[in-house]
Amino acid sequence: MTPQSDVSDLSKLFSPQHIAFIGVSRRERTLGALALGFAKARPGLARLSVIHPELAEIQGVQCARSIADLDSAVDVAFISVPGAAVGSVIEDCAAHGVPYAVIGSSGYAETGSEGADRQAELVETARSHGLRLLGPNCNGLWNAIDGLSLGFNTSHEHALRPGGVGVVAQTGAVLGSFIAGVQRAGGGISYAVSTGNEADIDAAELFEFMVHDDRCRVIALLLDTITRPDVFERAARRAAEVGKPVLAVTFGKSPKGRHAAELHSARVAGGGRAFSAWLRSLGIVETSDLESAMFALALLDNGEPFDADLAVISTSGAGAALIADLAADAGITLPDFSPDTLAELDKLLTFTKPYNPLDLAGHGNDPQWLDQAFDAIFSDPAMHAVALMSTLLPPKARGIAPVVSAFAAAKVKHAAKSACAYAVGPLAEEHRADLIEAGVAIADSGHSLVGGLHTAGLVRTYAAARAGKNRTRPAETTGERWLGETPAPGASKLVLHDAARSELTRLGIPFLEERSVTSGAAARKAWLTLGGSPVAMKIMDSNMPHKASSDGLVLGVASEDEAAQVAEQLMSRAVAGDARVLMQTMAPIAVELFLGTVDDPQAGPVIAFGRGGSDVEESPDVAVEVAPVSPEEAADMISSVPVVVAALTGLARRSGRAYDALVDELSAVISTLSEVAANSRATVHSIDVNPLAYTESGQMAAIDVRVQLRPVIAE
Repeated sequence: MTPQSDVSDLSKLFSPQHIAFIGVSRRERTLGALALGFAKARPGLARLSVIHPELAEIQGVQCARSIADLDSAVDVAFISVPGAAVGSVIEDCAAHGVPYAVIGSSGYAETGSEGADRQAELVETARSHGLRLLGPNCNGLWNAIDGLSLGFNTSHEHALRPGGVGVVAQTGAVLGSFIAGVQRAGGGISYAVSTGNEADIDAAELFEFMVHDDRCRVIALLLDTITRPDVFERAARRAAEVGKPVLAVTFGKSPKGRHAAELHSARVAGGGRAFSAWLRSLGIVETSDLESAMFALALLDNGEPFDADLAVISTSGAGAALIADLAADAGITLPDFSPDTLAELDKLLTFTKPYNPLDLAGHGNDPQWLDQAFDAIFSDPAMHAVALMSTLLPPKARGIAPVVSAFAAAKVKHAAKSACAYAVGPLAEEHRADLIEAGVAIADSGHSLVGGLHTAGLVRTYAAARAGKNRTRPAETTGERWLGETPAPGASKLVLHDAARSELTRLGIPFLEERSVTSGAAARKAWLTLGGSPVAMKIMDSNMPHKASSDGLVLGVASEDEAAQVAEQLMSRAVAGDARVLMQTMAPIAVELFLGTVDDPQAGPVIAFGRGGSDVEESPDVAVEVAPVSPEEAADMISSVPVVVAALTGLARRSGRAYDALVDELSAVISTLSEVAANSRATVHSIDVNPLAYTESGQMAAIDVRVQLRPVIAE
């Protein structure tokens, strides 16, 4: 590992010289006994000891009555005693200078508040003595390069192929299957670790360790929630700087507080969408497709760059067509062979023409022919990768052995070119081994083949494309108090449309003509002032943020008498002492958009834009990015929402305004509001503009605005 002062050096955790197992019995299927047995088979560089108060040995490993009775220092304690006894074990380890403990025992924060209290006590005890904890409720870790397996899950039973893939997982059960899948696809593992409850050492710290460790060439993150976003961001930026690929497989994405949020913005932009935007901003490719991810990691571990241009070789014409269709769906192109390659293949082919994808068409049992054809295809400069799709061939044609042998040989000869294979039907283990030995990644389905190629290509290019932005997360104390509002200590405050209008107008966000009233008499005057035409009347009450669902909205009020009557009715439903009624001119609305920000607990400030309306929370037509965004990035957000592009295109045609002018106007507003979100974290939790509308004449207007201010911490 390359040491840095602000980066934890966890080398001794992953490469210990002495491991003590505490909580082992002679019952074979207990957690401690399983962990000890697996470690005996793959101890890495470590001497193994068992702490047991009565027995002299377990599984042939010498026992000591306590840590103090051992004759050499312990680097890692693996603890599997019942939960109630873990605390005293931690005290003993800490008192005798053990630097790391891996806690397999459960019964802590995952069980509720009482368990969380016990977990906090463990951490306090450990930290007071400089002892670091992995877990509890943790399945352990692997160091495949040194041959260490430390954990109780049956996935520890099998040796791992050493390689360059480091895996940090917030899941124990999936982790074992995942690293086995990476291996089956042809990749090798450096380190893999299950984080458990993350009472102390967490996913962000482990990620940062792997970024700085040269043994990890590519990193996979199996993530739900990041508890220390600042450390995670620092690690991701470092990975981008050094060109280390990072792939995140996400699940759950359950953000804190989402269901308690009052505004649409927190539910639309926060949580999973914010997490995804955050990963993108850091140059990390995200997927939820485990099979494609495992294959992509095998490709990346083999080290070859991959672009979107693929040559496909198939033992079947139908198979070739199938891969071509899947590749097209994944955005992978199958370009024509170069003239030199066409000429060479034309001389070789008897039954077919030299198209990409190429059908071997009866030549699958001719080793010399295969060597020449594969060499020509691998040599083609237009192809960034070569894929083999094999079907089962008749035994009299010696099966697929000649095809596999020739493909593996071509890969070895052209080591710099990415190569992969997919077999329809079972692939004999000797064939799989030959291909993997040659550096060929193997997919178990056509879907994972093209999905993995696409993902690997993104991982290779994404970090470089995004790393230049290098945004710095604004501190939570950033900015002056916004809107001149200060909630009571410990409380948040909802600022409604009319109170937010002056500040948003100053920022360049236009509004319709409107007035706020608190009585029928005032409503009469306001109706005339607004031109004596139909108006919308809305209750402005912080206890009724969603007006339509609480009978707080009346449309098409067409006279001063009706305006007075509606005002009195709405005020009679008011709850807050400062409630009022907003009277707003009505205009034909052509396009309803949503614009919002939220300060997400993991991603920080994010900006959301998309189709607006009352059902925006269920709408998939939303783009979310980490704030702030430039006008150019805002334009990219607009273009990424097809339904909005179609609506603006239609509006441009009807109103006579240029489409580009509409996009420029919207982009400026999106960018401006994102700057507010990033620069006012001391005040603003979320902002809702829904809808941000365009009239049929092409006029933009904020129809409904709400701002949720942050609680003030009482001093």
